[in-house]
Amino acid sequence: MLIPNQLISVVGKTKLILSNIVIALVVNIILNFVFIPMNQIGFIENELGINGAALATVISMSLFNLMIILQSKHFLGVFPFRRKMITIGIVSLIPIIIMSYFKRFMEVNMINMILLLSLFFLTYGALVLISKGLDKNDLEVIFSGMKKFKKNL
Repeated sequence: MLIPNQLISVVGKTKLILSNIVIALVVNIILNFVFIPMNQIGFIENELGINGAALATVISMSLFNLMIILQSKHFLGVFPFRRKMITIGIVSLIPIIIMSYFKRFMEVNMINMILLLSLFFLTYGALVLISKGLDKNDLEVIFSGMKKFKKNL
């Protein structure tokens, strides 16, 4: 969240950025106390507490970023992202949930990790195309990269 953070700083609201950081820190600490002792959080296994700590951090950082985005919109009248970027971000949650579900039934080894990664990219790619998350310029860059890759083989 570098650019929206800098936008708020330019307006002279550095104390607001500090308060956002403190709020995110407090939320992270509270969620750590809640999530780390749990053995399972929904469908996420949390035997050692590491996944709980990671989830707490993801939630608190998401809250921080949401506060920065809303404050950028409020103080500057600027929404610092294109809608397609948000669509792609939301679409990425679906393959992550699918992978997390299938991971529960798989033994952790290299072949299964490759299968899960392939499942992620296929699902993610299909969903991005279906949701029209890529515009003409994005597709041109992808196809030119694929042509260069094929030449090098």
